Amino acid sequence: MRKHKPDIVIALITLGLILAGTIVIFAVGPRVAETKGAPSNTYILHHLPMVAGAIFMMIFMALDWQNLVAKLSRKFLKRTIVIPRNEVILEKYALKLLTFAAIMTAAIAVLGSFGFPLVECNLGACRSFRIAGFGFQAVELFKFAVMIYVASLIAKRKREKTFDKKEMWIPIIAIIAFTGAFVCVGQKDLGSTVVIVFMILAMLFIAGVSMKNMAKIFFALVLVAVPMIVLFPHRVERLLGFAETSYHLENSLIGIGTGGIKGVGLGNSVQAVGYLPEALTDSIFSVICEAWGLVGAVAIILAFALLLRRILKVAMHSENTMMRLMAVAVFAWIFAHVIINVCGIIGLIPMKGITLSFLSYGGTSLLFTGAAVGVVLYISGWTRREEVIIDEDSSSRRGEWRSRHAGYSRYS
Repeated sequence: MRKHKPDIVIALITLGLILAGTIVIFAVGPRVAETKGAPSNTYILHHLPMVAGAIFMMIFMALDWQNLVAKLSRKFLKRTIVIPRNEVILEKYALKLLTFAAIMTAAIAVLGSFGFPLVECNLGACRSFRIAGFGFQAVELFKFAVMIYVASLIAKRKREKTFDKKEMWIPIIAIIAFTGAFVCVGQKDLGSTVVIVFMILAMLFIAGVSMKNMAKIFFALVLVAVPMIVLFPHRVERLLGFAETSYHLENSLIGIGTGGIKGVGLGNSVQAVGYLPEALTDSIFSVICEAWGLVGAVAIILAFALLLRRILKVAMHSENTMMRLMAVAVFAWIFAHVIINVCGIIGLIPMKGITLSFLSYGGTSLLFTGAAVGVVLYISGWTRREEVIIDEDSSSRRGEWRSRHAGYSRYS
């Protein structure tokens, strides 16, 4: 299978969503900052470096490292250095990356409980390191590491004929248990826990795990989820607030309703300034609805739908097990973020503190989601290419139906 051009549509949609989020933050950020007594350029100055970082990570992960190193070594060293392909390198270092991400995630939960100064805590939840004015949420790195490790684990077990056996299940159960202990309980981040578990389940399902084992793990997750909610007062409060329309949801719906069809314009947003909690992060979809109306909201949803469709097509047309599963994980990652955020904002499910991919203000989430999309772009350059059957006109030289190998379609 030869390399071909990646799916540029995925890159364009991703960049378009990042641009839309940056425009909202640039326009609304100064007014939000003023309500908090901060300089008017606080949000945009923090957001732009992360946008640059996300684009860099997307490009870097999309590059063919083998070809790049070969070209650079020939040019500067006058000899060709050959390294493995991207997926081989990712598989080699998957466990080390997961271990590092797990240590960082656990450190935030543990150090935060002792009031460690570099750990940022908000409303009792400690979820990030704060260094030089920038926050680092280790759970976002953990999502990226889980994507690579679980995909590589399943691919390895398939090669070794131990798929769907204890050799595969022990590490996966350990990852889910760690997530429950240090993300759901330690960091009080139920939203990220749901995303990580959903990514793992999606990869297992696509890999062909027996429905009996899928049912077992799903039943076990339900049994664990109930006490995870009931034993934490803030989660019970959110459930009750959902039933009674909380302050956050009420103002979110006001913002959506105020926008009407065409919106009031970014400079005229009222709910974002003092009324809507976390206006530029968790609630940015409500701000978009108020500013750009139904037209803007539909455009954003359609952009996500098209992006997810393209990612799923990449997964369907990949012939490499690990690459196919990584694409599926990225699909599940973005899909879960969009569904949880948007459905919470419009009142279909209880609200969760989770960002809207590519649009929300914040650094680490944008950084690693960009890296994940870069992985998909790389995979899209190695998808199966389908032969096109050409029907020549009867007046042609051969005057018959025939198959040509000159025309190809990556996927339709």
